[in-house]
Amino acid sequence: SRIYREIIEKETRNSRLKAEYATSLTRLGAAGQKLGNLQAALENLKKAVEIYLEINAQFPNDKRTKNNLATAFG
Repeated sequence: SRIYREIIEKETRNSRLKAEYATSLTRLGAAGQKLGNLQAALENLKKAVEIYLEINAQFPNDKRTKNNLATAFG
C-alpha cells in the first residue's frame, strides 16, 4: 500500500494506477473488517471511495469504476 501511495503522489494523473491503488485499499479494508480491525478497514475503504469518485468524475461512463465504487461502499 505504501508503494502505491508513493507512486500515486508522483503520478497524480494516471487513473489506472489510482484504480489499482483503490482496489488494494478495498481489499485491505475487507481483510481488516474480517479480522475485526474496523478502524483500519473504515479508513482504507473511505480512501478507496474517494479515489474511485475522483476517477468517476474524469470518466463518468466507465462501468468498471462504478462497479469498483459499489464494492468499496460494501
